[in-house]
Amino acid sequence: MEILYPIVALGGLGVLFGVGLSLAARKFCVSSDPRVDKIQNNLPGANCGACGMGGCSGLAEALTEGKCSVDKCTVAEEESKVKIAGILGVEFKKETRKFATLHCAGGHKVKEKFIYNGIEDCVAANLV
Repeated sequence: MEILYPIVALGGLGVLFGVGLSLAARKFCVSSDPRVDKIQNNLPGANCGACGMGGCSGLAEALTEGKCSVDKCTVAEEESKVKIAGILGVEFKKETRKFATLHCAGGHKVKEKFIYNGIEDCVAANLV
């Protein structure tokens, strides 16, 4: 009989806290635009920040608010960009592809300013 009182007390507290948490979750819930989840599912999920946002979720929110264009994500393929444009109800305009260009006039003619003592190739780097 001594063990019954703590079991009932802890069980009652568990039920009380569970009901309280469920009521608080309903009262303080934040509803979001369902398009954000659909857009985020079509983004690559790299969270690289190349678009200038904090990640794919930030880009999805900015797209639904109309703050940026569909072509902002540099990692996403054209097929997913077309799907995102369909979700938003806008037309996808394919822009010219961007390429990285070296403007420092480097190459093999440049004078070496330091001596590199690190790993020489990728095979050695994989062994480490």
